[in-house]
Amino acid sequence: MAEWDNGTVSINDAFDQDDLYVEIPFIDAMKENGAFCDVKYMADNFRDSTFPLWHANKAGRDNLRAGIEYPDSGHYLFNQHADDIDWQIQCDFLGMMYPGLVNAAAERAFEIGHITNYGDGVKGGTDDSENTLHYDTYNSTAKEHTAYVGVLFRESTRVSRIEFTEGKHFDDGGWFKNGVKVEVLVDGVWTEAPCTVSPEYPNGDSKDTFGEGGETYVFRLGTSVSCDGVRVIGEAGGEAYFISVSEFTVK
Repeated sequence: MAEWDNGTVSINDAFDQDDLYVEIPFIDAMKENGAFCDVKYMADNFRDSTFPLWHANKAGRDNLRAGIEYPDSGHYLFNQHADDIDWQIQCDFLGMMYPGLVNAAAERAFEIGHITNYGDGVKGGTDDSENTLHYDTYNSTAKEHTAYVGVLFRESTRVSRIEFTEGKHFDDGGWFKNGVKVEVLVDGVWTEAPCTVSPEYPNGDSKDTFGEGGETYVFRLGTSVSCDGVRVIGEAGGEAYFISVSEFTVK
């Protein structure tokens, strides 16, 4: 990697940080065996690594090398650092491996975390992985505007149902204010598609109305439509005018 140095810190210094290199055996296992491969491949790669480790990571690798297999390698009966924050620090790569798949990332974080941790040591990583999948449109200079989240298709696709899961809500935004609607792209033109939504999307503009976020709204079109794209659209909410999303599924 090309050297970057601002006179104080060099980007290449990051290669010596364990919160970066510990992730590599897991990513290599996914690269070689698929993103949803058996955790055993990851545990084997981790066992065979040679970089320096500490705390739960070191204890977990030592256990694997001693024949204590996953998931016992992270269990508190064998790993005195089971509740340490190792996995919480290094699990953030799962947000990039499973973009937009919040449930898949959380499930994988729970599975893989048991290589080195247990209990709160795993839960912290699971929660952190869920946060990395949240996306919002926050911009400190934003003004009132229309926002949307959706998908464009490579070819015309018949759509009858959309599942939209919001991301995290903040005191100053993260939702669509005063309701939403569904639009489909047909012949290059976005057109509103009549639909029902369950549960009912809140009509308001405050966190008190919308809650913490994470709610899944299911939109059912009155008639299925062949289109080149579909989106949920409305006014960006809150004083900061932004929306959030964690998952968007079309059926």
